Amino acid sequence: MKNVENIINLNKPTLMFYGIEQCSAFFRNLHFNFTEENINYNATRKRFQRHGIDSSDFKNVKIEITLDDLLEKKIKLKLEGFCPLFFLIFLSDHHSSLIDLFTDEIEVSMLELLRNFFYIRNENIPSLIRSKFEENFGKERPKINLDSTVLTIYLISFLFSHISRYKMHTWISLIENEEKNISYYVDFILRYGWVIFITLLFERLFYNEIGIGGTFHDSLFS
Repeated sequence: MKNVENIINLNKPTLMFYGIEQCSAFFRNLHFNFTEENINYNATRKRFQRHGIDSSDFKNVKIEITLDDLLEKKIKLKLEGFCPLFFLIFLSDHHSSLIDLFTDEIEVSMLELLRNFFYIRNENIPSLIRSKFEENFGKERPKINLDSTVLTIYLISFLFSHISRYKMHTWISLIENEEKNISYYVDFILRYGWVIFITLLFERLFYNEIGIGGTFHDSLFS
């Protein structure tokens, strides 16, 4: 992921997302290879051979789509896949309410993801940038509070990667669009999002706070 800044803008999101996905896979495997849940995981492995994020709302995006309309496009969290399996472990009982985001298969727009990222209380995001974001997109707090920097970055990186691969013209327009300074915020996430993600992930590993979130775990392996 350190090479994200050294490649062309079209490929940056894909490299970032798959780097993040590899880190989350390491985290998943580290847990399941050394716990009793490994047996259950192996028995249901085929159910998780997908991302676990539904991006079908972006299939019909046209080249001429406006920024406001693009920001309102949504992804849906699914109960089965790589993403929910990772956050089953990472969130565990510390964020039990967030597990409902997967069991309820909620939908969240690109704008809501950006609001979660720039409105979170994170010392890695300068207050000046958060203030500027509020000037451009208002001070409205996220309607869907993800309350997890790691989850927010994971979902944003997936979405950016999806757009850059399957809607290349839309992605190029997004990173070159000066309306509401959106290109600056996208660039900021590409530059620093993966750094924040890795930092928080390894902090979790360092403190050895890996657990399983009861109800969510039961629903996955039932």
